[in-house]
Amino acid sequence: MQEVVVERAQPQPRLGVKAADRRRDIPETVRAFCFWTATAMATTYIVFIGGFIANGMSLLPVPWDQIVAVGASILIAPSFVLLLVGLHYFAPEAKRIWTHGAIAFGLLYAAFVSLVYVTLLFVVEPHVVNHTESEVAPFLFAKGSFTQMVDGLGYTYMSLAVGLTFPIFFGGRLASWIRWIAILSLPSAFGVLIAYIAYSFPYELLGIGSFLVPLYGILVAFYFRKSAGQAF
Repeated sequence: MQEVVVERAQPQPRLGVKAADRRRDIPETVRAFCFWTATAMATTYIVFIGGFIANGMSLLPVPWDQIVAVGASILIAPSFVLLLVGLHYFAPEAKRIWTHGAIAFGLLYAAFVSLVYVTLLFVVEPHVVNHTESEVAPFLFAKGSFTQMVDGLGYTYMSLAVGLTFPIFFGGRLASWIRWIAILSLPSAFGVLIAYIAYSFPYELLGIGSFLVPLYGILVAFYFRKSAGQAF
């Protein structure tokens, strides 16, 4: 008599059920790494914004008007790249191609802006203080200058790097916010580039998309800070 084998249907995920939160499944070291690098990136970016505003309002004396904003900008780059590395180890294996691409764009950003800001702070600024800036005229930050365009391309790559991380965030309202900010960073990257190329009103308003990055950093820090059952 032939035995009849009855196959049981595998349970299928119900519609409307959110994807599982992976923070429980990854090592605490990875979560702590992502938390601290996101915190460092967001903090240095906020200091940069504050220094930029203070500089525009002439609240800081020379050379502190440049040291605060430009110095903070130099520190954004390494913390941002390290955050992307942490997110790469957080991402599921099938989605690491996205975070790998994000790291590639992040490295381009870090290289470009670090070159610009080190030049401005340690090459240009000493000449500005001594009123001999004509000796370094090719490196002054002005409309259409070499340093301005390299800086703009760097921040374009930064927004693209943030955008490529959108597939790895799921599993709750906070993750959804991060995901949407990352998605919005993709088109805003081209707005940033246009703003730098035009460098005049109203096209400068397109560059506001770059301010999604510090918000992204703040939310990512909260995301990993609130990992279930852990405290850093």
